[in-house]
Amino acid sequence: MRTLISNAAPGMLTGIAWHCYGPDPNVLSELHDSAPGLDQVVSECAPGIIPYPVAEVVIGAFREWASAVALWNLALDPAGGPVQQPNLGCFGCSGLVTIIRHSVGFTLAYYQLGQVSKFVQPGAVRIGSRSFVSFVAPGLRNDGLTPGIDDVAFLNPNGSRVLVAYNNSTISIRFAVRWRRRAFAYVIPPAAMTTFVWP
Repeated sequence: MRTLISNAAPGMLTGIAWHCYGPDPNVLSELHDSAPGLDQVVSECAPGIIPYPVAEVVIGAFREWASAVALWNLALDPAGGPVQQPNLGCFGCSGLVTIIRHSVGFTLAYYQLGQVSKFVQPGAVRIGSRSFVSFVAPGLRNDGLTPGIDDVAFLNPNGSRVLVAYNNSTISIRFAVRWRRRAFAYVIPPAAMTTFVWP
């Protein structure tokens, strides 16, 4: 990666896409440290085969300096198709939308991605927020993260602040948010994603 960045002609490389099945999310921060102007897109994240919920994909990617998150695939049938031969498809993948005959079903991943898209405006920048979870090797318990509240915060172009929080544990957690001289407390249920917006 460093060789690619150092050898690219000026202006010829504007961004890099990472897939959710690798690498360690800290690699995005390492790349940002060496090339802060480079866009990083986290892509090809397929619900059903990634080892963590979509909420964690979105929060983790933005905490590590991603400029966009794309989920694969928008719409699939219950079998993960249709598939153009000779491809075999993505076994275990689920789309954001499931289509069965003439009916459409919206998945949890659809609503989680939509929740962030609704409140985080184009051009928003990530701002500092305290992290309460740590990344652990994939395949271990808790889907690659220690249990607790995972979060990411943004400053929108209109001046509003957005905090997206996700409780990846099996119990409800009470937490507090403080901004300047104001604060509020909230209890977030297990496996719930919540978004707060304030001017």
